[in-house]
Amino acid sequence: MPRKNIVFMVVLISLTSVLQSHASQRCRIDSYSIYQMMLKGHTFKTFKAQAGSLDCRHACLADIRCQSYNVVMFENLCELNNRSKEARPEDFIKSENRYHFGKVSERVPLASIPELPGYSCKEIKASEQEQAVSGNYWLDPIRSGNSILAYCDMETEIADYCVKHQCAEHAMCVNGDMKYTCAYIDECTEGSHSCHNDASCKNTAGSYVCTCNSGYLGDGFNCIPEECQNYKSLTTKTRNTKYFATSKEDLLCDNKLGPGWFRFQGAAGKVMPTKCISWKSCGTLRPGWLNGGHPRMEDGKVSRKVNFRSIDNCAFKTTTIQVRNCGSFFVYYLHNAPSGGCQRYCGTD
Repeated sequence: MPRKNIVFMVVLISLTSVLQSHASQRCRIDSYSIYQMMLKGHTFKTFKAQAGSLDCRHACLADIRCQSYNVVMFENLCELNNRSKEARPEDFIKSENRYHFGKVSERVPLASIPELPGYSCKEIKASEQEQAVSGNYWLDPIRSGNSILAYCDMETEIADYCVKHQCAEHAMCVNGDMKYTCAYIDECTEGSHSCHNDASCKNTAGSYVCTCNSGYLGDGFNCIPEECQNYKSLTTKTRNTKYFATSKEDLLCDNKLGPGWFRFQGAAGKVMPTKCISWKSCGTLRPGWLNGGHPRMEDGKVSRKVNFRSIDNCAFKTTTIQVRNCGSFFVYYLHNAPSGGCQRYCGTD
């Protein structure tokens, strides 16, 4: 017999032995072989096997990444794949010198572990078929080598990367085509900040800063009108509408008052009276009262008339002041009373 034919017969007998060995244990490991076919482009490990051995099968069973393998005939080479032909049918092609083996029963489901991430929900569904249910899977859509846990909706085959990922405080998760990103929230723009109504909001990386507006004091979260904190107190009992001067010498006039913000407190009363008061009350000849009533807090700083009454005229003289509601009290921006005679700003309980 020619030498060439003898070599061919030896190789054929060796290959037949390998295939028979695989076939003898097919039921036990539920693997199958396809002649002259291979899965291309998904080999993660190639090694030389001993002729006639089950090295390829044992290596695949021992590696959690192995989904199938190719055997290169006449070269005793094993090619371990991290995909099955079901997952990548487009890569299952003819190869005259190969056998393809699929590993089924002991195969780790694709994307069930971070070491074996899927590229998409669609690929996982193709690989696992009826076993693929909506749930959490490990994905690496850009094949970066970094697995991301995501939720796959197997009906739509769409991945939600944000379901399993929490971004830092003041950031929100945004789903992309093949990834998720943590985008800083602009609380100032969307109105989710806690700045006071009288404060300005400035967005920063991962947070925001509140600053009280001009004319207000505070930390930005609580802002108080400056006049509600920086004012002078009028406290003498002679300013109260209950007090009456007993002689001309006792008359008091606001000829040198202010200008500035004032608050009525103590014996002077709490607020300015808002109706015409008795002549010569609050220790003066022409007592002043607030015409127009007190503002609400939301009204802010308002202008009001102060009328100074005479013996027979509730508005003998008039001046304009400003008033602010500070919540539990009022402040008044007062200045010298009108000239000519003796006028005074009065308080009441």
